[in-house]
Amino acid sequence: MLQQTQVRTVIPYYKRWMKHFPNLAKLSHAPLGRVLKAWEGLGYYTRARNLHRAAKIVAKEWDGQWPDSREELQKLPGIGRYTAGAIASIAFNRPEPVLDGNVKRVLARLFALREPIDKIRGEKELWEIARRLVTRTGRAGNFNQALMELGALVCLPAQPRCFACPLEKICRARRMKKENEFPVRAGREKTERLKTIAAVLWREGRVLLKKQPLEARWGGLWLFPQWILSNGKSEKVFLEERIQEELGILVDKLEPRMEVEHGFTKYRIRLRVWEGKALRIENREGFARTHWIEPRRLSRLPLPRPHQRIVQEIVNHA
Repeated sequence: MLQQTQVRTVIPYYKRWMKHFPNLAKLSHAPLGRVLKAWEGLGYYTRARNLHRAAKIVAKEWDGQWPDSREELQKLPGIGRYTAGAIASIAFNRPEPVLDGNVKRVLARLFALREPIDKIRGEKELWEIARRLVTRTGRAGNFNQALMELGALVCLPAQPRCFACPLEKICRARRMKKENEFPVRAGREKTERLKTIAAVLWREGRVLLKKQPLEARWGGLWLFPQWILSNGKSEKVFLEERIQEELGILVDKLEPRMEVEHGFTKYRIRLRVWEGKALRIENREGFARTHWIEPRRLSRLPLPRPHQRIVQEIVNHA
């Protein structure tokens, strides 16, 4: 849960998750839909799907006991070098390094590293430093957690609290009085803006949603039909064409309903939501994985955050 998400955000989700799945057996036997619903709101749903798959593998191939080596942990879905090192060191006291954003910042300042930390050479150098340091202590888990906490609470990205840092006297960046010049970065990718459009389609008091295939970005979640908006056509004309061509639905009284702003990775997305009535279904081939859902059932389905906003709007004005 802490991958790409701050601790303060994670805590309530973690508590809710542990109520649903207090142990590996509960998680491994749970249906994916229930897992995704418990994760709902955290985003990056691949993490939840991978955790579910990993639990099943551990239950089946490891007799319900997590492997304790970094190499074996990294074979499980969703566990990369950092997560494997964190589990191996914190849970099993293995002398494995960790390297999250906080640790990178601490080490880059401590050793005044000139290589950009967001490039391969810089990250390779950081991993080697972290490895050398952790092997010198017999308490790898405590050491790694101390580094992470130091970065989170003291060695801050802006205005680091050097006066409270136990490493102040040996920090090279501090001695050079250039702590704010580290870590060095090559530069961030520019944020791209996308325009998307979604349709809330009604038929006999029910609304149309589609369950996403597992390989999709929102795999296993439910969405209102949506598309990336093409330039050159009005939103209404574009949406009417997509609904008819891809879903085989003739639609009436199509009107704008709401707008939702959201983002992921390097994208900032404006989602415009339109609402209309399905008059006639011409082609059922476009209905793979789609269902007409009663409004009272919408809250039970796992949906990504922007589509949760749509559901809230529907429920509030039903």
